[in-house]
Amino acid sequence: RYWIPEHSISNIGYGTFTSSLYAYNYLLAYLVSGDKNQLDKAKQALDTQLGANPLSKSFITGIGSNPVKYPMSNLSDFDGVEEPVPGYLVMGPSKGLSYNGSYYDRILDYSYPPFRASSTLASYPVARKYVDSNKTTMFSEYSINSLAPLAAVYGYFFKP
Repeated sequence: RYWIPEHSISNIGYGTFTSSLYAYNYLLAYLVSGDKNQLDKAKQALDTQLGANPLSKSFITGIGSNPVKYPMSNLSDFDGVEEPVPGYLVMGPSKGLSYNGSYYDRILDYSYPPFRASSTLASYPVARKYVDSNKTTMFSEYSINSLAPLAAVYGYFFKP
């Protein structure tokens, strides 16, 4: 069973499914209140990032048996190492594609289900709409705003 944020799953978009902010806020609530339920929710919120999701994919580079391979990262693209820099949290699934960018048509043609078919797109489960491509901001961008809570939460849970 994967963890679903408190908003509707049909509204997944631009990082809401893989965000560490949920875990971070639950962790803060636990630290302020001492309520163990908040700590449990923080742990559950991380499960989606680590692979407990409909794609069985870790949305953190370098972690798990099926991690994302193509974050939007110039460092990963040009460092001469096949694997991406570990520790990037990408945005993950999204209910739709933005209509800009030179790679949009390729994604439409090679994605499954085809994003072109609006009837197929509408009926396909939102949490499975993901393309692992370093050319698509919608799915593969990361930011300091996403990495900071990620580092804080994992730093808390994995302290020596």
